[in-house]
Amino acid sequence: MARKGNVHKEESSLLDSVFKYAPIGMALVDISGRFLKINEALCRIVGYDEEELLNKTFIDITHPDDIYMDVVHADHLLSGKLETYGIEKRYVHKEGHFVHAMLNASIVRDAQGVPLHFISHIQELADPSPADPELRRREELYSLIAEKSQDIIAYCSADLRIRYVSPAIKLLLGYDSEEVVGLRHTHFQHPDDLQPTGEIDGDVETVTNRYRHKNGDYIWFECTNRVIRDASGKPDNILSFCRDITERKRAEEKLAFQEEQYRLLVEHSPDAVLIANTEKGLYINESCVRLLGGSSEEDKRTILDDPLRFIPVPYREHVSLRTGFAGVGKTADFFELELVRLDGQVIEAEARSVPTVFQNEPAVYTIIRDISERKKTMELLNNSEKLSVAGQLAAGIAHEIRNPLTAIRGFHQLMQKSGPKKEYFDILSSELSRIELILTELLVLAKPQQAKFTNGDIVAIIYQVMALLETQAIMNNVRLLIRCPERSLFIMCDENQIKQVFINIIKNAIEAMPKGGDVLIEIKRAGRLLVRVSDRGGGIPQHLLPRIGQPFYTTKEEGTGLGLMITNNIIENHKGSMKIESRIGSGTTFTIELPI
Repeated sequence: MARKGNVHKEESSLLDSVFKYAPIGMALVDISGRFLKINEALCRIVGYDEEELLNKTFIDITHPDDIYMDVVHADHLLSGKLETYGIEKRYVHKEGHFVHAMLNASIVRDAQGVPLHFISHIQELADPSPADPELRRREELYSLIAEKSQDIIAYCSADLRIRYVSPAIKLLLGYDSEEVVGLRHTHFQHPDDLQPTGEIDGDVETVTNRYRHKNGDYIWFECTNRVIRDASGKPDNILSFCRDITERKRAEEKLAFQEEQYRLLVEHSPDAVLIANTEKGLYINESCVRLLGGSSEEDKRTILDDPLRFIPVPYREHVSLRTGFAGVGKTADFFELELVRLDGQVIEAEARSVPTVFQNEPAVYTIIRDISERKKTMELLNNSEKLSVAGQLAAGIAHEIRNPLTAIRGFHQLMQKSGPKKEYFDILSSELSRIELILTELLVLAKPQQAKFTNGDIVAIIYQVMALLETQAIMNNVRLLIRCPERSLFIMCDENQIKQVFINIIKNAIEAMPKGGDVLIEIKRAGRLLVRVSDRGGGIPQHLLPRIGQPFYTTKEEGTGLGLMITNNIIENHKGSMKIESRIGSGTTFTIELPI
């Protein structure tokens, strides 16, 4: 043990000798910046004696424009970003002039890596000459840190009186540095931002304050304050770095306002809103509580704890807390389902879910609407529309059948008075055939045969239809032309019904050209199957096109107006569509689109 004590004494003696006889300035500085030990060379460089320096910090003898540079490098040593650093800086001599020196600093840590103190080596340099451009360039570069910084750098006494402030104060607050030095920084602070004690908590703190601009406005700043303490641990000086965050505060206030508006919209929305994560509900508005039959806070908690309890089992496969009421994976569409309320009542609803972020966590935002009343209203409207259509159809049937019945009644009366004649029987037979045709087409419309879908070749079907109608086409001096780049195209269809469709359309095209001409049938694949039937007849006026397909409306003398109605019904049953284009003098084109 005696030997170990002797070693410490020898090391201490050696350190004292180095400090005493070193030709350059040396200092031990604690992590708050206060001098712990200095040598005579440093005293000569700055003009202070040892006692005077031990009552100061390194900031007290540093040129104001070099404070920021020195503090930043010291922070890098403390954080471990640097092991050592060397910079050229200016010290303030006791007599007031500046001394140029080279500072080399490193840090001493204990066995656990905790910083203990800085070791500084200061070597005086000759005053830089304007003729030395490299040295002048480096000095100007260092001064840019404080001189050109967009942040305000301030150095205050313990009572918060400003001793130094960087030129950025002119740009940000409108004051010259000379106007504020000597004033307490609280002189410029907004009254609502003053701390009750007027002191800084801890050694380092970051606060947000408003400071008064010279024009009277208040500017928001984020300030990081570092307390420098004396040997007894009392605050001696404060170094502050202040950044203008006015735009950021405005953006935050705007965002907060928008969030509040959004919150109010959601809370007072007539639609039910539920936000959930993968485990439980996170938020529910009052509309959703009422929709599910709740009224109290307890009901609200019950819903949030298990939102899926209100979903009947058949719908569970489409609903989860991970995807919400997405239904077959489509988050953009409303999904119809049933909900079981707290009181057991089943209601019809529709829901739509989208992914969102709630309380910084992934979540699902779901809108739910009660559509029970809407369903009832739609059912009433559909029934009303059906009655209206039935009434129109009944009126048409009565009109179409009354004409041949009138003729039959008239000729029956003539036969009673003057006896039967052959021409009377011909007319009666014609009118009865007319009635039979109308009733036959009505039966097809009223009781369509059950479709038997098979894989049919549409090209072959149309060739068969052309063969059936070829005789009628020849009698009307009409050529049936087909244009198809493929030998076969298969679709799922009822072949008999599809044949009926093209028989009706091609027959109409033939009858539309009493003087003859060409009927062109085009078949092609364009994602879906397209079949165009074009004639060169007289065409249909534009104002009459919307009426084509209505029951008993026809442009032909012998037509019933039911053929195209049946045709359109068959196409819709095959999940297809039909479009009619026509121009007077240029003919008519029917375009049928069917899924391949």
